[in-house]
Amino acid sequence: MQNKGIVYILTNESYLPDLLKIGYTQRSADCRAYELYDKATGVPGKFKVAHEREVIDCKTAEEVIHIRLAKYRQNEYREFFKIDIDLAKEAVDQVVSEIERLYQPSPEPEPTTLSTHRFKARDKTRRQESSANPRDSYKSSTNLLAQCRYCWQEFKVTLIRYESQATCPSCKRMTSVPVSW
Repeated sequence: MQNKGIVYILTNESYLPDLLKIGYTQRSADCRAYELYDKATGVPGKFKVAHEREVIDCKTAEEVIHIRLAKYRQNEYREFFKIDIDLAKEAVDQVVSEIERLYQPSPEPEPTTLSTHRFKARDKTRRQESSANPRDSYKSSTNLLAQCRYCWQEFKVTLIRYESQATCPSCKRMTSVPVSW
């Protein structure tokens, strides 16, 4: 899911002054600029790196930048934009900052938070079991508040006896739910 790399803005003296190439690479921006000149016969001059930013998900960053700058795009199948360099840099920096904020890990909860959830889940389970008919023990279930171990999102879950995992509604991953049956 994550494609760490670089989002770049390239210029070329052979093109119009405000015609910029905005793309991404998982190598260096200088390497990509050289590759565009070296591998293509239809490019009259070398590209120069005008701006570059490292980002956690370069593919998503590029897509968002292209959407935001769509009105400046010269051809919908090419990554060239007729835009002032300062506006392009501002758009790249803004999108990279937004993506970095999205991918920032949630702060780790205090250790007592998890143990408190475990005790609450156990107490609630014991209370339900003691009041249930012994013949129906195989059918018993419990409602509890679980916390995803990946995204730390809290969610309500109903577990049927002997289940100890649930799917987090936020990140869609299976997470262990501390329950003592």
